[in-house]
Amino acid sequence: MDPFHHGAYFTNLMHDGIHLNDEVIDQSSPISPQVDSTPKKQRGGNFTSEEDIMIISTWLNISLDAVQGNEQKSKTYWQRVCEYFHEYKPQSCPIRSQNSLMNRWSAIQLATNKFCGCFAQIERLNQSGLTEKDKIRDAKNLYKELYKSSFPFEHCWNELRYQPKWMEDSQAKKQKSKHHATSGSSVPSTSESVNLGDDDGPYGSLDRPPGRKAEKARLRKSKSKEAGGDAKNVELINLLAIMQEKKKVVNEKKFEMMEKCYLQEQQRLLHEEQRLLQEKEKMKMEQMKEEDQIMSMDTSCMPQLQAEYYQRRQMEILGKKM
Repeated sequence: MDPFHHGAYFTNLMHDGIHLNDEVIDQSSPISPQVDSTPKKQRGGNFTSEEDIMIISTWLNISLDAVQGNEQKSKTYWQRVCEYFHEYKPQSCPIRSQNSLMNRWSAIQLATNKFCGCFAQIERLNQSGLTEKDKIRDAKNLYKELYKSSFPFEHCWNELRYQPKWMEDSQAKKQKSKHHATSGSSVPSTSESVNLGDDDGPYGSLDRPPGRKAEKARLRKSKSKEAGGDAKNVELINLLAIMQEKKKVVNEKKFEMMEKCYLQEQQRLLHEEQRLLQEKEKMKMEQMKEEDQIMSMDTSCMPQLQAEYYQRRQMEILGKKM
């Protein structure tokens, strides 16, 4: 079974003859006819890891610059890549030609995609007890077994593996590979039978970012969705405002009712207090009238017992007034 049948990390980038560490290779790409047919320069030194990381950073930055104007031909695109690389590269790095950068990125992309396929195959085995380090080791061994050479771009893979742009491109190539696998009459079964894109040339699959029109259309669609979401949010906010206003009116009515009940209770208590005072005053008047009658009684003509009672009452009344 082909270990990369489901991984689909391959890209049709280069011919088999590209050397990964060479700075200059044969310029037979069909998508870059603008390059002048000047005599070949003498081969420069091998790329360093630091330069490889700088090439990756350049690719990511230029690829993400979609709205600013990247709807251009391959030569213009790679001119931008070359300018960016030399603007931000360390001073210790040598000057690299545009062709050198194109070749190096092609080599990085092709080998890294192959290694991604090896790593995906190891992960699909789902072996228990393997750490991330163990899986990378096994993927290296699988790469060496399939391609008869060690994987030279682990530092590049570590930089690219979690980059959204790289993952997006890999997913797109995965879908493209599945389409070819289902529409073709046969499926490659060995690494030698994998199509490396001989008809496309070394740079046939060097994908550039979406064009300005496509990117702006995507932004307009995104803004349209956001506008629809904003309309729903406004409607929800208005509904909440209405509910809060109704709640406020209900609370005000409740407060008015409570205030009215409080005032009514206060009035009732006041009336009750006034009634009690009136009754108390009335009882006091009746008591004074009774005492006046007792004080005015003549006890000389009363029986002795009755006379003693009223005399005692008269003394009590006098004692309260003194």
